[in-house]
Amino acid sequence: MALRKQSFVAAAANQGNSDAPRIHTYKSEDAHGDIDASGYFDGVADLLNIGDLIYHCEVSNIGASNEAVVDAQFFCVITISAAGVVVASAETAVVITTS
Repeated sequence: MALRKQSFVAAAANQGNSDAPRIHTYKSEDAHGDIDASGYFDGVADLLNIGDLIYHCEVSNIGASNEAVVDAQFFCVITISAAGVVVASAETAVVITTS
């Protein structure tokens, strides 16, 4: 699957020139196994730093009136090469409970 840039946003930006990690949010129909593949986030490498946290909300029928949450997880940016190849950690699952 491919990164949906329009669904990737910075949720918490650091002020000034801070080296502290940032938090980003991302929504897609892609499963966590696709997302933690090396290079998945290359299209937003210029927005990322080592240690940044990415919250991913996996949905079905993205953008439709019947869009529904399927799963959610966190990823941590492990490395970004000089060529812009992003490696994110394997996911840390978020428990989704529907009522």
